Amino acid sequence: MTVHAPNSPLPYGIRSLYDMMDGNPGAGYATTVQGLRKNPNDTLLNSLAIVYEYMMGQKE
Repeated sequence: MTVHAPNSPLPYGIRSLYDMMDGNPGAGYATTVQGLRKNPNDTLLNSLAIVYEYMMGQKE
């Protein structure tokens, strides 16, 4: 079961991840992309990249 924050389509877990980025999602995204370049098959990093892109509205 996924619990959503009021007035938000994002689950609490993703909102918490966003809050941990201190309002600077670009920094976390850049780190994730660098990690993916080193290990393109890392499932966790791929998932994180998708989350970052969703939160930042990127289409790539």
